[in-house]
Amino acid sequence: MSHTQQVPSAVRASQLTRQIPQEWLSLADGLPSQQIHSLVFAQNQLWMATPNGLCVFDGEHVVKLDQASGLLTHGLRTISAAKDQLLVCSDLGLDVVDCGSKRVLNSLNTADFGIGWCQCAVAQPDASYLIGSARGLHRWRASQAAPTPVSPNLAGEPIEDMATVNGSLVLIFARLSGLWVYRQGEVQPLFPGGRSGIEDIQHISASPFGFLVTTLDAIYQFTADLHLIGKVGQGTRRWTAAFQVTANYMVGSDAGNLYELAETASGPDIPQPLVEGLAVNDVTFDPFGNVWVATDFTGVLKLPALGNFIDCYVSKLRNSYLSVRNTSDHRAVVVGGTTASFYCPFSSEFSAQEIVALRGHKCWDVINTAAGEVWAAAEAGLIWLTNINSTSADCYKEKSVGAGRCLYDLGSVMLFGTVSGLFAFYKQHHRFEPVHDEHNKTLSYVYAIAEYSEHYVYVGTLGRGLWLMNTQNFHLLPVPLVEPVANIYSIATNGRRALVAADNYLVLIDGDDSKIVYRSESAVAAWACAWFDDNLAILGTSQGLVLLDIASGRLMFQLKQFPTRIHWEFTTARSLCQSASGRYWCGTNEALQHINLAALLAAVTAPEPRVVSVESDVDVSEMQGMVTVLAPRWLMTMQLSSSWYWSESSIGYQYRVVGLHEQWLPLGAPTIYLCSLPVGRYTLEVKVTCDLLQPVAPTTLLVIEVLGPTRLAKWRHSIVNLGANLISSLMHPRWIWRRRQQLLNFERALQLKGAELSSAQASINDLVDRSTQHIYQDRLTGLLNSRGLEQQLADWVELAMSGDGNVGVLAVEVDSFHDYIKLSGQLSAELCHLKISEALQRTLSNDAVCVATEQSGYFVVVLNGASLSLAQATAGRLREAINDLQLSNPASTVKEHVTVSIGCFDLVSLVNRLVSINSYPEMERTRWLANQLLTEAKSHLAVCQQAGGDQVFPKT
Repeated sequence: MSHTQQVPSAVRASQLTRQIPQEWLSLADGLPSQQIHSLVFAQNQLWMATPNGLCVFDGEHVVKLDQASGLLTHGLRTISAAKDQLLVCSDLGLDVVDCGSKRVLNSLNTADFGIGWCQCAVAQPDASYLIGSARGLHRWRASQAAPTPVSPNLAGEPIEDMATVNGSLVLIFARLSGLWVYRQGEVQPLFPGGRSGIEDIQHISASPFGFLVTTLDAIYQFTADLHLIGKVGQGTRRWTAAFQVTANYMVGSDAGNLYELAETASGPDIPQPLVEGLAVNDVTFDPFGNVWVATDFTGVLKLPALGNFIDCYVSKLRNSYLSVRNTSDHRAVVVGGTTASFYCPFSSEFSAQEIVALRGHKCWDVINTAAGEVWAAAEAGLIWLTNINSTSADCYKEKSVGAGRCLYDLGSVMLFGTVSGLFAFYKQHHRFEPVHDEHNKTLSYVYAIAEYSEHYVYVGTLGRGLWLMNTQNFHLLPVPLVEPVANIYSIATNGRRALVAADNYLVLIDGDDSKIVYRSESAVAAWACAWFDDNLAILGTSQGLVLLDIASGRLMFQLKQFPTRIHWEFTTARSLCQSASGRYWCGTNEALQHINLAALLAAVTAPEPRVVSVESDVDVSEMQGMVTVLAPRWLMTMQLSSSWYWSESSIGYQYRVVGLHEQWLPLGAPTIYLCSLPVGRYTLEVKVTCDLLQPVAPTTLLVIEVLGPTRLAKWRHSIVNLGANLISSLMHPRWIWRRRQQLLNFERALQLKGAELSSAQASINDLVDRSTQHIYQDRLTGLLNSRGLEQQLADWVELAMSGDGNVGVLAVEVDSFHDYIKLSGQLSAELCHLKISEALQRTLSNDAVCVATEQSGYFVVVLNGASLSLAQATAGRLREAINDLQLSNPASTVKEHVTVSIGCFDLVSLVNRLVSINSYPEMERTRWLANQLLTEAKSHLAVCQQAGGDQVFPKT
């Protein structure tokens, strides 16, 4: 049986748009301010100048430095790096900070010398500093008491900025007179002849690739020795700043947006918007490839380096991506989704065309044949389109065939795997023929089909294991594996070898032999698998993308989420597809991802943990990775860091103290506390867990030697610390030293108490979260209550109104339930209510569904993305599911068991009925529409009850 479905002319094709990955550092991460004036990456740390002090971020911690740390003031303007030093320019002057110890080495108060604030500074090869101030250009050495003027041409003129590539040649931007060059102690105009044509200068910057001068109208490019080589972005924006990231890539900003400008073979490309709504102050980049953007209001934006290897595409329609297949000519992929399916041709720029004839069909598999036809295995049946651009589709289905899951094209025959078995569809005659095993039984649920050889294919089922089928006579043979298996999720072949994701493990078939190469703790080892090379396998799992060493069974690589909060939860055996060597399309529940895995593996490095600091409440000696302690009672605190910026939010630590215990202990925070160990030598080992590369072995960080109170040990301890103790005794009177130790001990005690308070606060927050959850949940069933329903319905209505979506609502009520309570009692009524809620949840196990209860015997079902027809079909299934429970109801006037009436309505029908809804404010409009949608469903429920119950209205 078949029918043709025509796409309504009003349906607009959806698009797949690239999502720019963004990560943020803000007040929530420990910054003292979200106004970042300047930033620089030095000594593997990100340094930030704010109006509230200097901040340092090492990938896990934010440390703040201000007057208490030795800085002149907290009001900072700019910072710049010079080898292992940081030059900090502020309202009061210049501070020189050692990047390793974070100590202030030297300071110059420019305000005391009458030259105003210090705007910028550059270190010179001769260990002097060039200082741009409010009143001209000066030079200063740490050994000098006062700065000296450099050039009378700039005397008294505010210096806006300075930039240098190597320190010996400095480009200077003076507010009034424009651009100057400092070279070998002399200052000259950049254009000695007079006018240069470069006017309205806004900003200058330098990188290893040269200099950029930004004007309102264009961005000028100079070499490292200041030869003009071109300009970009002319007349396209009113530019405020520009920064070179790589030789062929730069970013620029206007008053409110950030843009990317890429150099192509034909010249500079048109500026493309990156992020909107930003006031950009500064940009820097790190050796990992991340770009860091200092903003004036919203903290630090990180454009992660992973974005160079991974492209993320999403649709405005709520859509899971179930299938990604190469076309027969390998020039495009076709993507099957739960709501929309797409055709994506390969080109220099990504483009995606929705296959509009498949709109609304849940397509588990979509293929595009050499003849240009499109075939889809859908919930509705087997769908055929003449070509990608068709506006109509033929759907072939039979009651015995069931919902489609997978396809395999044999030319004149299409193999169709369904929830009911395997079928051969003869294209010319439009006829299904079942494929039976040797006992003339169906294969039940067929989930995956993969080519084995020219005349054989593997067939994977859910429930009946793995089979091999002859494509000429359709004979089926069972394939025995090393262990009996029930469920086959994915099959990937490589010559005579095959990888099979079966139950919770991965099986390697090599000729006639099979063995388990990986066993997962999850119920499903992988939804999809593929060969990366002869030794490595790629697994698409519920927890992300995994690269597995087949011989050892060790995980080499794992990617759980990217961009932030988009999880890589794979969907089917067809959701992993190789587009080119080392490149893969990944269909997940939230997005379509494209990853250059080979390039990413070549670029990424594993995190290397280190001890940032060791603090103790007693004297200890620390040298060359060994800490020696001599005291009966002591407390030692060690701070860890990896300074790893690939996916720093995923870093986790485990540690053990060899000699004390062998088991690995997890760390909630990168801090280890040790106290009063017995006499002996101990080794501190740490393992790092993270996304991406998985470290092979633990890292030995410290050797801790605890000495006994013997005379020999005391002498040994005294000799080790003799130099430090002599210096301390000479520099401080004894009473000051004791006072300092007391203050340090008090500070450590406060830190410990702070850790205890933080733990208590975390417990309180957890209790508050659980209490908040109860506010929105019904205690009996665990479903959303009326308050939770109101919030969820409003959120989904708002999401639908922002795009082309829809929301369906079902009002469900048990017929004659008040009489049921009177006859059977409250307890029986509650048990009945609970069983019905469980039946509803079983029938509606989908992320796009929420079930709520407002009162006993009454439920509301919200279907995100559902039309009225889909809501009606769902209501019919719910009514049948409740009837199947056969719960006795002595009060029923319809049947002897419990029945329900269901009223349906959807958002599109509601909006089409209304004359105008724009008179309401946006937030009120969303709430009003949600309430009205629920009211309409309830009114239809009343129609059902007036007609006697056990009905759905409107009827299909």
